[in-house]
Amino acid sequence: VFFFHFAAMNSSHILARLNAATELPTLRGMELALGGLVAMALLALPVRSFLELSAPPRLPQALLMLLRCALFPSAVEEVFWRVLLLPNVHIDGSGSPASGMLGQMTPTQWLWACACLVLFVLYHIPFGYALARLGALRDDGRTFRDPRFIWLALVLGTACSMVYLVSGNYWACVLVHWLPVCVWLLLLGGEQRLRRDTSSPSSATQLSAESDEKK
Repeated sequence: VFFFHFAAMNSSHILARLNAATELPTLRGMELALGGLVAMALLALPVRSFLELSAPPRLPQALLMLLRCALFPSAVEEVFWRVLLLPNVHIDGSGSPASGMLGQMTPTQWLWACACLVLFVLYHIPFGYALARLGALRDDGRTFRDPRFIWLALVLGTACSMVYLVSGNYWACVLVHWLPVCVWLLLLGGEQRLRRDTSSPSSATQLSAESDEKK
């Protein structure tokens, strides 16, 4: 599917999208990013059992994590899943109306955007499993398979897609992606989940308790 999508675009079109998307964000773009962040915070409430307050790491480790998350997943994933795959209002639309591409997309474009969103969410499952097999994670990929994580990935992907379709700005999407991931990893137990050894008895007990809580 992605091959045919890129085959339909020539290199000049791809470069035009990249150039338009990477311009400095406007005030409108930052307002949309703020709105996306607020919406995500509200939509995360139903799965708040997944979010555990945790003590942040020491400053050097925290800064390293902030930089790492800025590069991946935020910058890399937004280039692929938003800039390259979704239409840009400045290139594929007519100027920059208040609703961006939302009022200009054809049914086919809407179907494509929804398919990209679903694939963005689902790709986390094999990706988490692959990271666990490589030793980068110690949770055996459980976190990325957790339905609560899947919900949060859907919320984040939807927010990033909507911000991009309206603003056409890459940096606004990176901010919407980067900040929640950093808050989750540093303050809401994300790093502890990913580094938790599921083979230990204490972890097994905690996972069982969480399973009962989800039920």
